[in-house]
Amino acid sequence: MKRREALSISLAAAGGLFFGGSLVQSCDRPPYPYTLFTYEDMDILNDLSDILIPDTPGSPGARAANTGDFVQHYITDCMSAAYQEMVLSGYASFKQTCVDKWGRPFHKLTVEKKTEVVAQLIQEAQEMAGSATPHFFDTLRSLILRGYFTSETGMTQCLRYVPVPGYQKGIIPYRTGEKSWAL
Repeated sequence: MKRREALSISLAAAGGLFFGGSLVQSCDRPPYPYTLFTYEDMDILNDLSDILIPDTPGSPGARAANTGDFVQHYITDCMSAAYQEMVLSGYASFKQTCVDKWGRPFHKLTVEKKTEVVAQLIQEAQEMAGSATPHFFDTLRSLILRGYFTSETGMTQCLRYVPVPGYQKGIIPYRTGEKSWAL
């Protein structure tokens, strides 16, 4: 074996150990580490989503679209620090209220109790509609709706989706019982 061949083989082996080791090590890491939320929050947000947009015979609900993940990413990456503080403090208060009132977190309550809690949150948000700072649930609800209706699941299975649009129609009649258009 010549010296050049030996050197190239040893360099290739060293490179394989260096890069191969980092690839194997990266497989042990947990999924995306949320900085503002915990993995339990994913369950809570998906349960809130599922109460607001449940499964129906014609379309899957918000849990199928994993809207909890969208909400966490949006709050973490797209909101200002002041708005994050408002949403997160209201959300923390909501979680603590569930534990104080019923002795367990929201995602461990029965479906009937979850529905009751969400109805209370909607009522509180409506009562605060005129105030300077919005209720945290208004923000969560709008993010859940945005996350669902912009997801592949919501666009293709809940709405009437046309992947390649034709000519522009200015007025489209809506018949009762039809799905809305995904535009």
